[in-house]
Amino acid sequence: MMSTFLAAQSYQVKGKVISASSNETLIGATLAELNTNNGVITDFEGNFEIRLTQSPTVLSINYIGLKAKEVIVDRNTPFLEIIWRMTLHCLTKL
Repeated sequence: MMSTFLAAQSYQVKGKVISASSNETLIGATLAELNTNNGVITDFEGNFEIRLTQSPTVLSINYIGLKAKEVIVDRNTPFLEIIWRMTLHCLTKL
């Protein structure tokens, strides 16, 4: 008797995070797959590679001082260029 086991297969997405206002890459932006402990940080050229476990899934992108951004990706997204319009997120009164 043969048994078939279907495991969820992870997949890799590569990409780059770029500032829309300056066209410069964002070094140190964090990308995390929601509802997992899976995350990465962009390198010195704004590039990232992340192995995702769900399809579709939501990537949460964060950068110090900026409003967080969420992007939906799936297995058909081999490369993701995130062009981030700078929306400052400031503290007002504590």
